[in-house]
Amino acid sequence: MKKIFYNYKVMHTGKGLHNTMNDKKPLERILLVPIAILALIICFTLIYAYANRPSELRIQLADSPADRLRDLIEIAIQEGTDINKDPYSASTYKPSDALYKPMLEIQQGNFKQAKKSLEGLVKKDNINAMFWLAVVETKLDKNNNIPAKLFKEAAEKGNPYAALILNSKQEYGCQVYDKSICNETWGNKAQEILKARAEKGDAKAGFALYLSQKGNKPNLSYLIDNKDKGPLSTLIKATKDGIRQHYYRPLNELVDLYKLRKSLSPFNDDYLPNSEDLTKADQAVLNLIKRIAVNNNYVPLIAIPSNFYPNRDTTNFKRLIDYLWSNNIDHYALIKYYFNKPGKKRNNLIEGYAHALSNSAQKTYSIDSIRLLSSINQAYFSKKDKKKARTLAKKYLKTTPPILIKDEFEILSSSNYYWLR
Repeated sequence: MKKIFYNYKVMHTGKGLHNTMNDKKPLERILLVPIAILALIICFTLIYAYANRPSELRIQLADSPADRLRDLIEIAIQEGTDINKDPYSASTYKPSDALYKPMLEIQQGNFKQAKKSLEGLVKKDNINAMFWLAVVETKLDKNNNIPAKLFKEAAEKGNPYAALILNSKQEYGCQVYDKSICNETWGNKAQEILKARAEKGDAKAGFALYLSQKGNKPNLSYLIDNKDKGPLSTLIKATKDGIRQHYYRPLNELVDLYKLRKSLSPFNDDYLPNSEDLTKADQAVLNLIKRIAVNNNYVPLIAIPSNFYPNRDTTNFKRLIDYLWSNNIDHYALIKYYFNKPGKKRNNLIEGYAHALSNSAQKTYSIDSIRLLSSINQAYFSKKDKKKARTLAKKYLKTTPPILIKDEFEILSSSNYYWLR
């Protein structure tokens, strides 16, 4: 009966099995569209996730500081709480060093005098002085060929930081006026020198190597075994070497990295809040390691007075006050110290004025701030006050020359880290 009905339907409607099957094709095509879109979304998501996968450094920082920094914890415990009585222990140059005077002049912004001081050292074939003379020449006149020639000569004689500046393989291109001198060979030469020095325990070279590895993306082999290689391991070694040499820039970087850890998600580049990311035990570890640098008078990590943190321990700030300038610590904290110092306010302000006069390119800002503070209750500085301040400034430079924190990374810094790649 069903067969008869089917034959009847075919005769009267003109539709059979073949046409019924054709009816399914439009439906299949309709279903294929969302499936194809979904496949494309998944594909693009995977490509984006791979391109934005966390760097080797971010992966390594995911470990707890207490687990990863055990060697440094032991060193910190061995160092104890003793304060280094030498205020210049962590200064990049000591007053007895040949480069101290020109570096002080650079820090003051007195580039013409620094040029004269450095030229004398360059004649004695001091390649570090050659590097800084090139920097000074750039400050005096960016549009001349002298800096490039000096950087080139210093690089040829083995200064890796000069070679880094001439490396053409960097995001911002060659960093000297005469770009014909730059090429990728200088970057390779710098890496060779830095690796050799870092292996021998040179902390500054090790820190430069870390910077060159900082943005590395992990490959499959790295994901399988990443404990003893990569940028964090390079930085930890530089930190250990730096503790022996009283060079604390790597230690400072290490502490900051843990305090500014980022999410491991390729879809989230935000920093993790310290309160959520670091446990009290983690923070205790970082403070213990930080104490090594503080006790050895490393200025950037010394706690300064702050209205936001009234209970902060500023003992080290007060201990080193005579050696601090507003270009290596918050200038307002220094000025406020003199303003609140017990004794005659006027004399205190003149003392602060004297420190500002012996200061760097920021001195105008510092002096204006002192004037602002003095105007609260007293008149602006008189000619007599200024004369007294100038006399004191000369005295301070002789009796308590400032701690210096400037080094090559002041030049190879922030966006200019690309020089290292």
